[in-house]
Amino acid sequence: YALSWWSLTFPTGALTVATGNLGKLYDLFMFDFLLVGFIVIMLGIWVAVASRTLKAVIDKTIFEP
Repeated sequence: YALSWWSLTFPTGALTVATGNLGKLYDLFMFDFLLVGFIVIMLGIWVAVASRTLKAVIDKTIFEP
């Protein structure tokens, strides 16, 4: 694990927001399903990275070079 894993959260968040905006712009029902899927993926990545960061802070391994 490394702090660079947090870089995975930005693109998935941007993809999720863009999908929501496209859904509003084109008013297509298909984007609602995609949006829910991307939200689940984004939350999964965020929870995984946050929990690994918390574990590394508790173990104090995050502070090692």
